[in-house]
Amino acid sequence: MHSHKQLCSEATMESDGSAPTAANDEGANPTEAARLPGYEMPDMDRLNNLLERLRAAPREELLAAFFKRRAAPRRPDAVERYPASREANLALNLALNEKRLIAPAFRDFLKTSHGTGFSEAESTLSMDNQVIDLHYLHCHYRSQVKPSNSIY
Repeated sequence: MHSHKQLCSEATMESDGSAPTAANDEGANPTEAARLPGYEMPDMDRLNNLLERLRAAPREELLAAFFKRRAAPRRPDAVERYPASREANLALNLALNEKRLIAPAFRDFLKTSHGTGFSEAESTLSMDNQVIDLHYLHCHYRSQVKPSNSIY
């Protein structure tokens, strides 16, 4: 079992794509029921394991992991390498949301290219960033949203 510091370090190292780990090893079975057209769901077992351990980490360690990741130099191919580290990235960001630390708008996410032709990695990154934003809103404002007053 990893210590909180080791786990935060893992999330930090993987978030910029510089030390990727295999998210889908041989024998891994993605959940078919959780698929959306055009969106590959993350490895939910891996994501939940990372998130569970990050939830137990002290606030200071999560912040240290975030600032370490933010200070790390970005590789030119970081966006294309994003799928290899997406569960660690999602787990760190969801834990920050749940502990009410640093809003996503101030988190220096990887950027996609401008234009209409996103690569598969850019599309995944873009949708994951939207999930992080919506999770933040859910964590902070769910008591203020009344479905009966919402217009869809």
